[in-house]
Amino acid sequence: MPGFLDQYGASDVQRERFVKWFIWGVVGALVLWFAVSVVRHNRPHRGQVRQFLAELERRDYEKAYRHWGCTADAPCRDYGFDKFLEDWGPSSRYGNVSRARVVQSQACGTGVIVTASLDGQIERLWVETADLTVGFSPWDKCPEASAGKMILDRLSDLL
Repeated sequence: MPGFLDQYGASDVQRERFVKWFIWGVVGALVLWFAVSVVRHNRPHRGQVRQFLAELERRDYEKAYRHWGCTADAPCRDYGFDKFLEDWGPSSRYGNVSRARVVQSQACGTGVIVTASLDGQIERLWVETADLTVGFSPWDKCPEASAGKMILDRLSDLL
């Protein structure tokens, strides 16, 4: 016949084990969430610039111009297709973008500043978050960047 105190403390051990697993589960979920956030941070914006650069490399300038939210038939008011070709066409300083790559990205206000290395030259492009249109960046780096955002941007650039 079991004694009265044989099960004394068993529920405390069970509770301790549950609390320990619960805490580890929460920590694991937070680490997973952070990892996914870092990997996905600025990903669509960087992809848009990569696609833009790939179209320039293929010399498909009309398609590349559409990334700016413009078309040859309906050009942008202040950035016509002829000006676009002057900046990005075969005779421009970026005429050869075969070794172009995205170097860095920084979230800033309503968009992302994406830094690209174009045959050794650095160009900062602005990608608007709402519609993923590309343009020239108004800043070299975000004027209101917080330390947390900058750390997240740096980590996402590494991946």
